[in-house]
Amino acid sequence: MKIIYIDRLSVFSLFSLVTSKIDYSYIYYFNSSGSINGIIKLLTKLRLLKHQPQKIDFCIVDIRNENDECQFYNIIDDIRNLCQKIIDMNIYYLLKEKAIDKYFPLNKLIAFFGKIIETEIQWLFICIKAAEWHMLKMNSKDDALYFIENSLWSKYILEFVNLTNIRIVPYKAVESRFIDYYYPHLIKLIKKIFLLFNFKHKFKFQYSMADKHNKSNKNNKCYYRSLSGTFPLIVHWYTGKNILFDLKKRSELFWILRSTLSKKQVIICFDKYPNENTLSSLKKNNLNFVILKDKAAMSGNQLPVWKSTDKYMKVLKEYTIILLKTWLFTKKRFNRFTFFYLMCMGYFIEKYAYWHDFFNTNNNIKINIYQDDSGRHNIPMNIALERCGGISITHQWSNTGFVRYQACRSSDVLFSFGPAYNFEWQTNNSQLNYLIYTGYITDHSFKAVKEDAKELKNKLLNKGVRFIICFFDENSLNERMSIIRNETSSYVHKLFLERLLIDESIGLILKPGFRHNFYERLSSIADLLEKAKSTGRCVIIDEGSDLKTDVYPTEAAQAADICIGLLLSGTVALESFLSGTKTVFLDLEKLYANPIYKWGKGKVVFDSFDDLFAAIDRYRRNPDSIPGFGDLTLWVKDKDPFKDGNASLRIGQYISWLYEMCSKGKGKEEALIYANKKYAELWGAKNIVRWH
Repeated sequence: MKIIYIDRLSVFSLFSLVTSKIDYSYIYYFNSSGSINGIIKLLTKLRLLKHQPQKIDFCIVDIRNENDECQFYNIIDDIRNLCQKIIDMNIYYLLKEKAIDKYFPLNKLIAFFGKIIETEIQWLFICIKAAEWHMLKMNSKDDALYFIENSLWSKYILEFVNLTNIRIVPYKAVESRFIDYYYPHLIKLIKKIFLLFNFKHKFKFQYSMADKHNKSNKNNKCYYRSLSGTFPLIVHWYTGKNILFDLKKRSELFWILRSTLSKKQVIICFDKYPNENTLSSLKKNNLNFVILKDKAAMSGNQLPVWKSTDKYMKVLKEYTIILLKTWLFTKKRFNRFTFFYLMCMGYFIEKYAYWHDFFNTNNNIKINIYQDDSGRHNIPMNIALERCGGISITHQWSNTGFVRYQACRSSDVLFSFGPAYNFEWQTNNSQLNYLIYTGYITDHSFKAVKEDAKELKNKLLNKGVRFIICFFDENSLNERMSIIRNETSSYVHKLFLERLLIDESIGLILKPGFRHNFYERLSSIADLLEKAKSTGRCVIIDEGSDLKTDVYPTEAAQAADICIGLLLSGTVALESFLSGTKTVFLDLEKLYANPIYKWGKGKVVFDSFDDLFAAIDRYRRNPDSIPGFGDLTLWVKDKDPFKDGNASLRIGQYISWLYEMCSKGKGKEEALIYANKKYAELWGAKNIVRWH
């Protein structure tokens, strides 16, 4: 009797199964089409389906090997390597054959396709590994068959994966990816082509009601000029943080806090309608902003909204003709890969046309700051900005322990913490001009929050606390691609809270990564949480808001004797240790492939809660009993070459030097050379890397 796994429960996969005449004992599946329940009932009634299909519930971190070691890192590496194989075998030659590299940089096109391919193949690959894990978990001795849709990617996956106890069975189908993704995009593309060549559409720039008087000025075509009246401007994209000008609080514009630049030179750009709190902060601080969604104009509010001009249609038409020509007048036009190419490039040129219009129409935008420019749309955006004479900037905002093509950056300048992350930017094929080491970007807060941290510590000491533990959680979700389940987060918090209630000498600071859903995620231990809070020895920092947290982790860290973070991330652990507090990792996922295990097991990394608290108890009794306890010096090495609290100052200086040259009418290269020279004089030439 065989065990059956199915990637997607559909009429095609079920037809393949019932016609295979395979004798099976169980059917497991990972996804299903919307109308499959009726078909299952019919097949069961006709006795063509012998067993009821069961859906496998899992998160990616659930997938483990025979040693109970989480395979997350290995899976991510395998997906990236498979993606590279597809690029090497097909994408490079396809782009050269279509000669599209005459119009856009080849390396950036490859990076663009790498992001898409990795997204396309990751779920198929993960489900195969999940089936292998499921077999191991059941300790089954039966043979297994995995029915996989014969898609564009299946043959590459079959060649790449090495399964010992599962045989792959491809089945023919109308590709689910075509139904879910390609078909809607194809309809959109056809509509746009129809509009391009059959109708004349006028796209007008919309002004806010407050600037109606500017409409009478025919020479005033751009909202930014009417709003600011100065040249040039810096665009900063909103990411969901608070808009504050306080060194103690997490701020969207952290880099301007210690800069000589005026807020008037900055436009905050929203890609969705801002909430009332954000709007209030914008008005309070007299900040310029613009919204790129038409819904904001329809809302009745008097807000500045940008809408495409006729330049968008002109550029889109030009490159649509180029795309169709390069596709039609070459060999191999009608196969799966060339169709995939056509759809992806259709998306690319549409985004390029949009952003070219945006930057060309508003040609006083010379610096574009996008915190995380790893989206696929960022590559055509940055190319468009470059051709309009602008400079693109991004910055590192977290510590990561794994590398994905989806995290590839494509800006002119990337502000990175330090050289320890070079491997990441190289491996994910980042397309940069310069890498600038700045140190940990918000280390200005370390000194600013000292008094607040001291006040927090005294609050706990006054309750009879003699040892303070700070635990940083990460956001948890009950989704398959989540690295932490809500159940896992609740379990870990439960262990800390129970220890607090047993030992009255312990104080506990909880610092949620995402505060707005903290109680929802921990609803299963709500009573225990309230009981712990009632002691006065448990403090939850920054709870309750629809925005991302505005309290820096360092404030909680500096109030504690020991900080505990999760090895899956490491950003808060980095901030805690740089703040001067002993810090350790809790690793219930057992990520033994992480290099920190080679030197830090039992000192800075613990794979069980019992081992962690046994070490804490030993340390409390005698700090010398565990040499190196909580000492992340070796791990932090090269992550921050400065450690001086001036990272945001350096970033602000560099941007101000670029701005200085742009305001004098200098071009992009001159501005970058000038900024690099000034940075090298102040902070050392070794902290500037010319990227190739």
